Amino acid sequence: MQFHDCLGSRSNGRFVMQLALLVAPFAEATVGQAAHAFPPFERWISQKAGFQTDCAYCHVNPAGPSGHGVGQEGRLDERQKQHLHSADSPILNSFGQHLLKTLSYDKVVSSVSDPGSLAVQMKGYDLDGDGVSDGEEMEHGTLAYDPLSAPPALVWMERLKQNWSFVVTLAVSSLAGAAGLFFLAMERKDAAK
Repeated sequence: MQFHDCLGSRSNGRFVMQLALLVAPFAEATVGQAAHAFPPFERWISQKAGFQTDCAYCHVNPAGPSGHGVGQEGRLDERQKQHLHSADSPILNSFGQHLLKTLSYDKVVSSVSDPGSLAVQMKGYDLDGDGVSDGEEMEHGTLAYDPLSAPPALVWMERLKQNWSFVVTLAVSSLAGAAGLFFLAMERKDAAK
């Protein structure tokens, strides 16, 4: 009998499930604190942006923190596992680390039920310096750690909002200058008659 045949029978399948339920709490205790993926953030960003995002928005690995690949908890040594929930977490990219440095792990976790509140809290920050706040980038699905990811129209609008007084001053000055040139030309025309 092969191993998968053994698992296929009802009595053996029940035994395996009971064994798994019995061992799971001990496995968690020996592995240390587990990392948590937050699918509600991914769903919210995807919904707001209008296209599918993945875990690479905050994590090193696009598949998220669980697994044995690069940037996943199964590949971490004990020292790295101690930093899972800190701002220098080895499974988070620069934006994920920025979230924890800026807000704290507890605030990020408490935002799971309302991911939009996390974007609101991040509106005062601009990690990549492109002029678009991290919260706006979250709402548009652009990468808050990549200055080239924001659509140019969004960057332009954000910079316009930030510099509106300069734009108004420039517009008024330009109109005043154009009006002055117009009236000067009219005076010259009248003087030539």
